[in-house]
Amino acid sequence: AYQPPVDPHTIVSTATSLSSHNPHPSAWVLPGSRPELFGDELTTAIEHVIAHDMPRIVTVYNIGEWAEGGPGLQPNMRDRFGYLEAVRAAVSG
Repeated sequence: AYQPPVDPHTIVSTATSLSSHNPHPSAWVLPGSRPELFGDELTTAIEHVIAHDMPRIVTVYNIGEWAEGGPGLQPNMRDRFGYLEAVRAAVSG
């Protein structure tokens, strides 16, 4: 049910988290913290931007602190380079 805005002046964002909680402004519920889920959502965001002729900008950031053990773009023991590999796959499409 991914339906972000199509206004060219609006930034499209996507997020996954170990546990989603309400009320989140996006109203999205994307529980999980796996590189595959992150890659799928990032690919969907990129396809949305391209399909609606929006500026080709998608911002990726980690909303949790690295020290809290949440998913992050930095390689870690659990996911290795999984999140960085997901970004590479999504942008090289």
